Amino acid sequence: MYSRRLNDILNFCFCLIAVSFLFIYPQSCIEAAKDGVTTALYIVLPSIFPFMVLSKFIIARNLHYLASKIIGKPFEFLFGVNRKYAVVFVLGCIGGYPIGAIAINELLKKDEITVKDAEFLLGFCNNSGPMFIIGTVGTLMLNNTSYGYILYIIHILSVILGGIIMRIILRPSIKTCALNTYKNNLSVSNSVTSSASAMINIASYIIIFSVIAKFVTVFLDAKSFRALLVLSALEVTTGIKYTSLSSINEILKISLISSALGFSGLCVFSQSKAVFENVKFSFSKYIFSKLIIAIISFVTTAITFTIIFSY
Repeated sequence: MYSRRLNDILNFCFCLIAVSFLFIYPQSCIEAAKDGVTTALYIVLPSIFPFMVLSKFIIARNLHYLASKIIGKPFEFLFGVNRKYAVVFVLGCIGGYPIGAIAINELLKKDEITVKDAEFLLGFCNNSGPMFIIGTVGTLMLNNTSYGYILYIIHILSVILGGIIMRIILRPSIKTCALNTYKNNLSVSNSVTSSASAMINIASYIIIFSVIAKFVTVFLDAKSFRALLVLSALEVTTGIKYTSLSSINEILKISLISSALGFSGLCVFSQSKAVFENVKFSFSKYIFSKLIIAIISFVTTAITFTIIFSY
């Protein structure tokens, strides 16, 4: 009862602060919302929408079993879960946030995965994609496409290592739900329609967190190290943009960006949570996994670029 009352008080205080900010800084809020729309429309939509449609169609038509035959054995060996989940890892690594979460939810809808295994997989199968890391981060923000490729390789290696560490901690089982041979009659057009609806939710979260990030820049110097950490923890694209423009040490800058990619931020957490709104799903394992991946990404990137810059 006490914790619930405290939660209500905190929510009320947050809403009060948010409303006050909207009245005091209306122009800043409008600009932040516009930035959120730009991010959603020109960065997120082109990079993840095609993969969202593809993931829904593949799993609905049972095509994910083909992936299990190709990479299923190494996937099962590394992570200790059934090989038929391999497609989730692949889609999560090439599609970007929150494609991995959407693919896992599609398996849950078909009763082909337990909630326990879904919680475990989400931590290392919901990742940033190559189009965002290489194109947006590397080429546009860091002005170096080669950095983008290096960051993407580090991201995937960190995800794999993070998944192995979580396997040791959680000890998942390779047992799985019964094979569901039923093929959903979901067509490409239906996949597009349902994906478009999901994109609206994702875009809404991006806009909201862009405005929240603007709150931070009012109270903290956007160029300060503390602000960069907070912004990256809130919304990954905004955090990386501010970090790339900062004047901090180049190795530290790239390492922070890599860490932000691994952690994903509260905006992605909210997007992923919305995907599982009808499932009793614990996100504590997901957050813990992302913290581990963020630490691995930071350390690996710092070592890698220290070596690169030494030549």
